[in-house]
Amino acid sequence: MRLGVFVPKPTKNQADNNEIDASKVFSQLEIAQAEGYDNIKITGPRLDMDTDFKVWIGVIYSFSKYGLSSNTIQLSFQEFAKACGFPSKRLDGKLRNVIHDSLGRLRNKGISFKRGKSARGSYNTGL
Repeated sequence: MRLGVFVPKPTKNQADNNEIDASKVFSQLEIAQAEGYDNIKITGPRLDMDTDFKVWIGVIYSFSKYGLSSNTIQLSFQEFAKACGFPSKRLDGKLRNVIHDSLGRLRNKGISFKRGKSARGSYNTGL
């Protein structure tokens, strides 16, 4: 949260691709310490707290509940929207489009781990 990945309401400038240097904060991660990654960047659009954060939490919750034995899960729109914390009265086509767009923004957020200036070792993943 303190890195600025999720912001209250991204402006048009903030919605564009940006880069956050997360080297200092993420250097404590087990993978960063084990592999010696010292150049860690988060790239992609800024995400809003009202929708994108809720959808991200819904994805994490759904995989933690159903994805322990597989990398894929299948659940109804109603169940996923509930996992995201959206009220049942908002379950309509508009919310379906909002969630669809949010999943696209989340997919476009990337994390890059590099070791050294010449990137002797690197690892790229999504949020």
